[in-house]
Amino acid sequence: MALQPELTPTQTQTQTQTQHLSAEARQGVALLAMSAWELGEYVLDCVQSNPFLAEDEQLEPRHKLTESAEQHVYTSQLAPKPITRSNLPAGAGLGEQRRGYDMEGFVTEQPALAEHLLEHLDLECSAAADLSIGRFLIGSIDDNGYLRISTEEAARLLGAPLEQVEKVLAVLQACPPAGLAARSLAECLQLQLAARGANDGIASIIVCEYLSEVAAGHLKQIAAALSCPVAEVQQAVDLIRSLNPRPGLQFGRSRSASVWPEVEITRGEGGFVVRLLDFDIPRLRLNDGYLALLDRDTLQPKTNAWLQARLKEAKGLIAGIEQRRQTIYRIACCLAETQSDFLEHGVDHLRPLTMAQVARLLELSESTVSRVVNGTYMQTPRGLLEMRYFFRSGVDNRTGRPGSGHSAEAAGTPAQVLELGTDTVSSESIKQRIKALVEAENPHSPLSDQTICTILAQDDIHLSRRTVTKYRQSLQIPSTTQRRRYQ
Repeated sequence: MALQPELTPTQTQTQTQTQHLSAEARQGVALLAMSAWELGEYVLDCVQSNPFLAEDEQLEPRHKLTESAEQHVYTSQLAPKPITRSNLPAGAGLGEQRRGYDMEGFVTEQPALAEHLLEHLDLECSAAADLSIGRFLIGSIDDNGYLRISTEEAARLLGAPLEQVEKVLAVLQACPPAGLAARSLAECLQLQLAARGANDGIASIIVCEYLSEVAAGHLKQIAAALSCPVAEVQQAVDLIRSLNPRPGLQFGRSRSASVWPEVEITRGEGGFVVRLLDFDIPRLRLNDGYLALLDRDTLQPKTNAWLQARLKEAKGLIAGIEQRRQTIYRIACCLAETQSDFLEHGVDHLRPLTMAQVARLLELSESTVSRVVNGTYMQTPRGLLEMRYFFRSGVDNRTGRPGSGHSAEAAGTPAQVLELGTDTVSSESIKQRIKALVEAENPHSPLSDQTICTILAQDDIHLSRRTVTKYRQSLQIPSTTQRRRYQ
């Protein structure tokens, strides 16, 4: 019989090395991920809770990066440059500029769908029983505008006659826009056809019996079943496709703010002018009164420790905001150069670019670049764009296979990066070419995906048919059968 080893407690000592983010570093990471609107709200909350923080309405110079008032024309040499404010009139304070751009003027508020229906119900019904039934039905309508309970079930739960529930439902379905409170897609479309006075023609029959054929583009089969010309079916299908299958989505559930750009890129002599537009973010300074309080010898140790902790938090927030501004500015400058052809000539000249390449160029982590470009917008000569838009995959013209468009070993200045990837085309550029080909096609004989492949190959863009199909579907372009028009 084998002896079992004796189990006894022992103590061992090991040494391990781990990394922990400091509170300041964690706060800096959080600031990078905030949008301009979120950061502004967060800063105001911090001012209320930290006595060492105060708004600097006069834009007094506190950091060397804000002392210059000159515009900066970015050149090809990537190096730390002074970050400048947008053009401020001489002597104008930050508060004055923010008052000229009140964010409240850029928010929209739409009534909720339930509120809209309740208002209509109160106007059309006066009996208490009808109002009770109507409120119950409104509570069963989803965000798309569809009633998600049968009238039979509603009548059973309410203990009301089915006829009365149907009557109240008809009142709700009469509420504009047409199509609300429908129990199915077919009923939703029928309500809209009735509002247009077209519920007694071919379109109404197609909605009731042939919606699946419409989705597949089988117009000839519908025409054969209805014994009518294909052109007449095409006209009815055009009417059906002009209807709204989700009429409830046009109603807001909460107040939403418009996109607010933090960077502006404009044409200038010798390059593009890059400006920060972060004047709506409150500028902070340390409160002199509380700084003087720290010099007193009469402070209790606990009070002094609390004040020192708040001072450290205040300095960390100010430094974090400034670091965020520097990072946004440097990435914007990098994008202005690497994508200068796109800014100048349009989407056909958008170059393949990855966040890893920009991170190496700027000596940042890829996660930092990712946090900054998500939700940060730039006003450019090509419109208002999210920074993330400039990062696109590419397709190798020689192989037709997807690729980043640049060597994995790419390093140096953005000008050097521009010299790489000459055999690649960005996926966005290819999508726009496919879109242009479809828009220019003969509607009676639309281009197949294989034909599009052949046309692109003539421009030295070699793609497989499967890739063309994927790009077409991402553009929400229907198939050849669905695009075909009949005379």
